[in-house]
Amino acid sequence: MALSFAFLLWQQPPASNGVSFVGAKPRSAVVQRGPVLCRPALPRRTPRASQNVATFPRRGLAFWAVLGSLASVSVLVPFLIFQGKLTLHMALLLKKLVQVAQDHKYKLQALCMLPFFRLFLMYGGCGAVTTAVLVVTLRRTLGQSGRFSRSKACQNVKPYAMTIQPYPKHPDGSPTITMESYRKLEVIDQDDLYKSFDGSSKSWEKLAVCLCHMSKVGHPWKSFVAKLQGHPVFQALSERDKVTDTSLFLWLRHVSDEDVKRHLMRELVKHQPVPLATAWPQRCFLDELLWTMPEAPALVSLKLNSAVEGVSNVLNQIFDTDFARKGSRFGESQHPFAQIQFDADMKPESRRHLAVIDVHGTQKGSWPLELAKCCQFLLVHIKEKDLKSREVQSFVKEMSKSTRCKCLFIMIWDEVCTEVHEDLQQGLEVPKVRILRIPASEAKNATASDPASIKMRQQLYPQLQEHLGQENQNSSEAMLRVQDLRNVMNVDQPPLWESLRNLATFIAEILCNNDDGLLLKKQFPMVHLLKKLCKVERDLTSSKNADNRHETLDLLEERGELQQKQKIVKPSHVSEEFVKILNAKDSEANLEQLYKFMAEEVARRGKEDVDAQLAMSYLHKEVIQLYSHSAELNDKDGIIQAYEKLIYKGMPFEILDGDHMHFPRKFLEDLFKCLKERVREKQLQVCSTAGPQSSGKSTLSNHRFGSRFGVSAGRCTRGIFGSFQVTDDAVMLILDTEGLQSAERADPEFDRVMMLFIFAVSNYIDITVKGNMTEPLKKLIQVCVHAWKDLRVNKVAQPNIRWIMNQEADQDPQHHHDAFQKMFDELKEVFSSDDVKSLRDVLKLDNPSIAIVPTMHSESTFVTNAEPEKFTRLMKADSFNETCADLTQTMLRHFRTKKTEDLFGLESWLDMSLAVFQTISTFPNLTSLSDIKQINQSKQMKTWIERKMHSTFRIPEKRQKHDKVKIAVWKECLEAAGAAPIDEELKKRLKQAFDDEVGDLKQQLEAEMKKRKCDSKVIDDMSQLLGSLIGREYSEWFRGGVQEWQKSLVRRARSQGHDMLNSEIRRLLRSPGTVGDEDQANKFFDQLWQKILEEMEHTLDRDLFDKQLFDDIYEFFAAKERTHKGNMWEQAKQMKQKPEDSEWKSSKKLLHPLQPSQQEKVIGKAELRSEYKYVKLQGKLSRNLWNPNLFGPHLADTLLNMMTRMMKQFDHSRADFAPSVDWCKIQDEVLQIVTCNLPSDPQPRVRDMQEIYQKVGEVADAVNAELSEFQQELSVWARGEMVTKAIAHTWQSMSEAAWQEHMKPIEEFKAEETKQRKYFCSQVLQCSEADQEMAKTWIASIVQSLSEKLSVDAAKNVDMATAERQESLSREAIEGGLDQLLGSDDLDKQEEYILDPKQTLEKELQRRFAAQVGPGIKRRQEELLAKVRDKVGFLRSELRSLRDKSDLQAEKALVEAQDFANDPCETEYARKQALARWIVAFLTLDGDLPSKWSVDETGQLVACDDKAEDGWQVKMSQLVPCTGSPVKDESLRGWIQAANLERVGNLHYFVTAAVEELDRQMKDLVVYLQAQVRSSVEKKTEELKDKLIPCPVRCPCCGRLCANPDPSHTVHYACGHYPRGFTGRYVRFSSGKEIASTLMCTEMKENTSVYEPGYQKAITWKEFKEKHEDWDFGESDPDRHDFEEKAQKAWKKVGPRFCKSFRTTFTEYGEQSASTPRSRHYLLILDASRSMNEKGKWTGVVEAVNQMARSESELALESKFSVILFSFSAKVVMSNCTASEILESKFGPPFKGTNFANAFQCAADFVRETDFADHCPMVVFMTDGEDLHREQHVMDTEGLEGSRKAAIRNLVGEFNDKQQPWDFRAIAYGSSPDFDLLEEIAEKHVGRAAESSKYMEASSALDLVQAFLEIAQSSPNVPPAGSEDGEG
Repeated sequence: MALSFAFLLWQQPPASNGVSFVGAKPRSAVVQRGPVLCRPALPRRTPRASQNVATFPRRGLAFWAVLGSLASVSVLVPFLIFQGKLTLHMALLLKKLVQVAQDHKYKLQALCMLPFFRLFLMYGGCGAVTTAVLVVTLRRTLGQSGRFSRSKACQNVKPYAMTIQPYPKHPDGSPTITMESYRKLEVIDQDDLYKSFDGSSKSWEKLAVCLCHMSKVGHPWKSFVAKLQGHPVFQALSERDKVTDTSLFLWLRHVSDEDVKRHLMRELVKHQPVPLATAWPQRCFLDELLWTMPEAPALVSLKLNSAVEGVSNVLNQIFDTDFARKGSRFGESQHPFAQIQFDADMKPESRRHLAVIDVHGTQKGSWPLELAKCCQFLLVHIKEKDLKSREVQSFVKEMSKSTRCKCLFIMIWDEVCTEVHEDLQQGLEVPKVRILRIPASEAKNATASDPASIKMRQQLYPQLQEHLGQENQNSSEAMLRVQDLRNVMNVDQPPLWESLRNLATFIAEILCNNDDGLLLKKQFPMVHLLKKLCKVERDLTSSKNADNRHETLDLLEERGELQQKQKIVKPSHVSEEFVKILNAKDSEANLEQLYKFMAEEVARRGKEDVDAQLAMSYLHKEVIQLYSHSAELNDKDGIIQAYEKLIYKGMPFEILDGDHMHFPRKFLEDLFKCLKERVREKQLQVCSTAGPQSSGKSTLSNHRFGSRFGVSAGRCTRGIFGSFQVTDDAVMLILDTEGLQSAERADPEFDRVMMLFIFAVSNYIDITVKGNMTEPLKKLIQVCVHAWKDLRVNKVAQPNIRWIMNQEADQDPQHHHDAFQKMFDELKEVFSSDDVKSLRDVLKLDNPSIAIVPTMHSESTFVTNAEPEKFTRLMKADSFNETCADLTQTMLRHFRTKKTEDLFGLESWLDMSLAVFQTISTFPNLTSLSDIKQINQSKQMKTWIERKMHSTFRIPEKRQKHDKVKIAVWKECLEAAGAAPIDEELKKRLKQAFDDEVGDLKQQLEAEMKKRKCDSKVIDDMSQLLGSLIGREYSEWFRGGVQEWQKSLVRRARSQGHDMLNSEIRRLLRSPGTVGDEDQANKFFDQLWQKILEEMEHTLDRDLFDKQLFDDIYEFFAAKERTHKGNMWEQAKQMKQKPEDSEWKSSKKLLHPLQPSQQEKVIGKAELRSEYKYVKLQGKLSRNLWNPNLFGPHLADTLLNMMTRMMKQFDHSRADFAPSVDWCKIQDEVLQIVTCNLPSDPQPRVRDMQEIYQKVGEVADAVNAELSEFQQELSVWARGEMVTKAIAHTWQSMSEAAWQEHMKPIEEFKAEETKQRKYFCSQVLQCSEADQEMAKTWIASIVQSLSEKLSVDAAKNVDMATAERQESLSREAIEGGLDQLLGSDDLDKQEEYILDPKQTLEKELQRRFAAQVGPGIKRRQEELLAKVRDKVGFLRSELRSLRDKSDLQAEKALVEAQDFANDPCETEYARKQALARWIVAFLTLDGDLPSKWSVDETGQLVACDDKAEDGWQVKMSQLVPCTGSPVKDESLRGWIQAANLERVGNLHYFVTAAVEELDRQMKDLVVYLQAQVRSSVEKKTEELKDKLIPCPVRCPCCGRLCANPDPSHTVHYACGHYPRGFTGRYVRFSSGKEIASTLMCTEMKENTSVYEPGYQKAITWKEFKEKHEDWDFGESDPDRHDFEEKAQKAWKKVGPRFCKSFRTTFTEYGEQSASTPRSRHYLLILDASRSMNEKGKWTGVVEAVNQMARSESELALESKFSVILFSFSAKVVMSNCTASEILESKFGPPFKGTNFANAFQCAADFVRETDFADHCPMVVFMTDGEDLHREQHVMDTEGLEGSRKAAIRNLVGEFNDKQQPWDFRAIAYGSSPDFDLLEEIAEKHVGRAAESSKYMEASSALDLVQAFLEIAQSSPNVPPAGSEDGEG
């Protein structure tokens, strides 16, 4: 073996990249592969020179190999084997060789070049390997026992692990630890890691995960690293290779990306020293420190002599630092190296206030000097001989010049001195310098209590404190700033830091400014509006609960105004800057830096750190509110994506604003939608913490999950904040809640709402308590658990609750069980037996999950023996860290092992949370009580009150008694007042009677509550409840009776005459002669009539009537499922106004899962129904049905297992079939119930309302029965919606009919004025026609009653007939039919429809109504008329029988009277009354009729005993029949009795007149019926028209009718638009041609011009829309295309008619037919006379031409240019050139003179020779002078004279010959041209022939350029986009 090894070793060629052993394989190739981490290839340098290695003779090789092996074995084997450490030492030997090769590779390589050393190394290696082989073979033979066994320290160490390179890295150099892997929540058990660590890549990977988690959650490494250092693997390393905190940190940093580096540095800088500069694995500064370091005064320690040792130990003993005394070569020992330690882990009141920097080694470079200049204090370590060296002298002098340096301490490490003392004899006359001599031998190993250490502190601290106290700690000179350190590191400032600091400064000034928050409102307007809006929302909720309608309307209006303001708020400067930060790279680091700057700025102004947190929350709130509401914010997608990245990385975000109880719903919905892509299929687990204030909730969350919730003393969390954490199995949403029972808020209701919300939306709840659980907290939990059970909305069915006793001294969980058992016993009292089991499971009270968390910090006091006296460090307790890790690991294990049933997606969880919060807010009674005792008492007292109210008011016997009492009260009032009893007397008597019935019910309640010892809260609530119930009963008692009495009074006045009218008649009859003629009677009647009408209409208010009716209906429904009355009243009105909005919208909050106990009842069902009435199945297999593990070795078993699982799924997992509830069907059922159970008369009654409520409940139970198979049920929202629909529909169905019924008698009575007048006059005048008039009035009264019934029946018939054809009469059906005409051949119909759509729709409605509804109405009318004839026939036959009897023809013989009055008028009146009474009795009574009467004091007859001889005053004669002959119809008998038949003088005349009147009335009745039918038809038609055309407004642009169905809408829109040509809109071309526009409103562009009628100036389409802001022109309406396609076809058909009408030109495509712009041919006729050479005029001409050419070039138009220059003569200098050629050309110099004729003639010749093709010619004539050939400067009005006239005529003629349209422009340049002549040429002469001609003036070169650009930018022959749009 030795021979083979030597041979192979020798034959192997040397490595090209440097070797550690001769012939060894390069280390870069020796890579142990692992899953993530691998050994890196350490960097190598290329050898300086390549040399050939001398060869060694091969003979004798075996001899030397064997000899070396035997020598090695004889020496090493006995010693090593008997020590039991052979393997360990062999590994150390090989490892040492590798390290030597690394550190001294150049020397070793050179040494290996020598033949002798190569020979020695070869044979020594052979011997060592041989020895190792022999020993291993021997140990395998002898076994593991006896003295040959390994020591215990090496039992768990694998032999191959000893050669593994520590601190591995990914082979390709890429970061192994990314931010994604760093933030993954994975807890590594430290004990398991310690036991399993074997040095492999997997072990290092596991170690990296563990260290990252510890850093993320804030657990220090110190104790764990100390534990690792005792591991055999690490003990096996050399002293220089040992593992330290710093080496592990540098390794993690080396394998991490930039984000992870910053996170590691941010956490480690809080509790240990961190490197500032390092040489391993490469020289670099740790610039991530710049992002995290706090700015503080700094002291730097430098060693100027390498012989000085123990500096780090001295710093530790002086300043209580943790610098390593001896470092690893993977960190501290590799120079340069420097580290810094801050005092962040010290108590604020006893901290060092100084950062200490330890620079290792003797630093010769420039950076230590630069670092020293930045620090305030300098500690220099030298030897005695160094003091007077030039280097030290120059160093001291340079440092003393630095303004930053306050004090420089020179510490002389003296080997001679024995104690520390200050040396004043060295001659360094520098005030800042202090020299100390210290004993080198003692200081090197000194401890903090040694005299040397104490003396050093006593010497240094006074100097430090003197300078620390002198300077302002916030000044730039007094601390080490980030900027200074950045300059030392030579690192550029990050791009945004300057902006961050400016923003922080600006916001700090705002917060500290005493201007009453004006600047704050200006920079954060959305936050200010949010505060106002939330206050309005709270007031609105309170107002609705109090049913304060007026205040509610005001608040609704105010809320709308605030919401409108939110939409138009523009981002402030602060918001814009913050958005830039969000969208920038490294936004997370920038935000942390912004907070750091903010904290520094507010501290500089004397504020607390909480103010910096408040400022950051303001920034986030402002941007989030802008994103959610403002239309002025740009790049909203970028903002939500930026937040999504930040929040997924773990940044906390606000879910519920605790100050205003506000959900940022829009922001959260969009955020969760974006996060959904990252989460994907992972389950969401919601973990919440709740508990009292300052119980450590946020701190525990941070230390368990690595969240970054804000922590501080007192109220640090406001509301609810969330933070996402990611594991392998789930995505965790950590919820951090505001502290309960806080002194700042002091709101128990808020505590209950917060706790209930957490219970409902969390899978895991940690209730954190600091110390023992208090009684208030127990009560709070009890109430919230009770409310959670009653929360019938979609929620987490069974949250996992854990009780965390934080900082609890008693660590035994068993001691806390008694308190929980007591709480559970109290809860059982208020739950049913079925709920007790589920309650036990939820709270885990039988075996509660209790975690005891010890104290977080352990204090360590460092006594300084100086001022300050001590430093107190707060070190994280290991027990606290371990407990937090165990809690987290337990939760993660629960995710993997026990899958929860409450799995939500992000969006579904958000919907559920919003529904829960809205339910809690809407039903405040869920959390109104404070403990279980109150809940129990409240439950018992409600039962008692319900029983008492039922026995007092609701049993039938009581109802009957109450009705009798009311009637008696009304009669008493009537007798007392003599008029209608609607006055204070009636109210007083009714209230007295009601109080008598109520009795002492309130006193009984008080006694009962006193007996039960109820709490004050329960007493107040129950007293209020009883008062409201009594008030409701009284309202029904009073309101119902008064309304019915009012109706009866009106009916009595109409049918019998008003009481005031009859009273006046009796008064006048008792005073004969008062009324002498008819005029006087009419005057009396007029005065009396107005009084009667005023009394009838008094207190009649429709709104009040509707509200009272609604209140009656509302109160009859059960209160437990009603929302408050105000909300329901508003909803009912809205449903009445907008029936289309009353349809149910499916929502997740309408369903929620059953409780566990209820689910167990459902599980037992074995089959699914085949049909469901209310539930639609959307079947899906369970997510657990498919399992790859099912496929075993046998296929048959596999199939059997699968079928078994499928049967279980179908039998027991109904939830795997997603139910879809048919809400429309449920709503139809509710409406059908209301319709079928409405009372016949429009009055709400208890039995009817209870019947409706009961049946609605039956429908809800039926739906729940179907949903229960899917483990779901209707939520309280859903049941409340059903009740709301029932109440609203009941009110809608009754409202109109009840009002009409209430008002009908009054309206009909008003129409009876003429008849009432005649009746009054005939009675008071006693004319001969009195009986005839009385008969007519009586018959009219009867027929009137019949007519009322007839009117109602007729209206019902019309309604029924219309309902059968309702669909064909809708707007959609009629308009759809007319829209089909568009594009057809019926041109007249189309034209009519387009011109007047409203009239056309109404005509079509009338046509359809007549054709479809008319026959049904006619049929029902005939049936109704037949019934009427039968009824009237009964009465007519009886009256004719009386008329035809001869015995009844006598006068005054039918009634006998005694002399009972002195006034004969009264006697006569009594006779007439008796005859009238008999007639009524004859027609209505069957049997004997009354025959005797007496007259009472009021003059009325009173029936007497017919057999009595005395006591009567009038009686009937024997001539009249004594038995009655009643009519057959019962209703007719009632009308006869109710009719006002006051008196009859002559029976025959009366009956005759009655028969004649009846015959006449019958004819009128037929006419009346027809009129009623017509009226009903007209009314129904008008109603249909109102629904058909709720808005007659037409589009102001195209004339399309508004399609908004809301009658009260403020914004119009149309379902598609017409071409604008239908309204005469046209496009005017430059030729004057007016083409009708075919553009539709939805096709218009913003810059398109439009002419408004009556305005001469065009406006843009944008301005047009702003002018008509009440119109939404529907550019984005997706449903418009079908109609507009029809409208376009209609344009082709009937467009010519409209064009003819508006005198426009018809084209099929309007603007589109000529929308392509044409290129031009510019013919430039330019004045080149001498005057153009003055003042740079010619240069201006050239520039103007170039600008024109450049403009054409930019528009990519293929325009041509030709140039004619003229003076005395004219010449074409350029012809048919392109724009680019013009730009490249130069014109010739100017000439002399100016001749217009030659110029125009030259142009005419050019036109004749040129073919313009598709180009439009534009002739531009420019001159700056006068025409020399102008004759006396005068031009006649007919044309030009001489040659100029001929030349212009020739030019015009050439264009005319070519039939070429052309344009002309004349430009007067400068101040001396002939303006009049040019204007005449342009406007009169050329203008008559050219398409367009214009005269222009340019006074300067700039004006000339503008003129040429204006010419270039105008379109040829085609108007610019809409600029010439016109109105026909």
